[in-house]
This record gives sequence, C-alpha cells and structure tokens, in this order.
Amino acid sequence: MNGIASQITFSIGLSSKFPLEAVEELYAGALIACKKYGVDLVGGDTSASVQGLIISVTSIGYADEDKIVYRSGATKRRSPLCIR
Repeated sequence: MNGIASQITFSIGLSSKFPLEAVEELYAGALIACKKYGVDLVGGDTSASVQGLIISVTSIGYADEDKIVYRSGATKRRSPLCIR
C-alpha cells in the first residue's frame, strides 16, 4: 500500500435479471473514474452470478521501495481494513 495506481482491471459478476443498461452504466462509471484518477483500464471479466452483483477491482501501480506499507505493519490504532 501507499503506492500510486497506474492501471486497473475491472471484473463483474451479475445475474441474468440485471438489465443491460445497468451493466453499461457500471462500465461507463468505471471509465469516468479511470479518467478522473489518471489510470488505464487494462482488463477484466464479466461472468454470471447467482448472488446478484459482484464487483472486483484490482489496482496495479508503483511506489518507492522505502515508502511501501505492508499489511504486516498494521497496528490496532489504524482503521480496520478487510481484505479477502
């Protein structure tokens, strides 16, 4: 953590009940966010889901080695973060 994102992948899983217009809006929103933050959308996936909507975004970037913050450096005083 503590890096600068330069690329993302954007994957979604959705049920057949999800309207096509909503899917197009999701991707349009992702592209707007990419433009705002200066990152490139370089890949992703769309698949079926029985759970409704699932969104997964992976960020790829860079950082100075001496400024990288690893999960092992977390303390109880910091805000909780859930990573699966």
